[in-house]
Amino acid sequence: MQQRPLHCVLLNTSEDHKHADKLVIHLVPAVRAGDLTIHRYAPAHLQDGSSWLTQMLAETDRILLLATPRLFSDLLWDLLSEKLRNVPPQPRFKIVPIILEPCDWKLDPLLTHCQELPRNEMDFRSNKFFPEVARELKAMALAARQEQS
Repeated sequence: MQQRPLHCVLLNTSEDHKHADKLVIHLVPAVRAGDLTIHRYAPAHLQDGSSWLTQMLAETDRILLLATPRLFSDLLWDLLSEKLRNVPPQPRFKIVPIILEPCDWKLDPLLTHCQELPRNEMDFRSNKFFPEVARELKAMALAARQEQS
């Protein structure tokens, strides 16, 4: 039986689009290997209303947040957090904040139990930041596959 990949959704503000591009480039090997899928949602999707949020929450395993102070003051986060507050207590997905800039992400009740990436609190300007995040996401995907078996 072929195990399914870990379905990930990457959320970012329009200001952080170039950082999302860098992360996706580093995730390409894991996508090609069938370990994970990556779908990107950005503020442009807000024009479609919140129907894309409902679909995303039904299909995703991990919501990857490019966490900056901008994200938490953005309409995208407002819509997502409102939707997440109405999700059953044990949703099938996990939220993974990827810390691009220092921000008070742990103050949001939805994120208090989340594990941020990278785990070593590396500065995103480091050349090793995106490869490290990609490595940790691939490890998450492999761990999820082991749980499926």
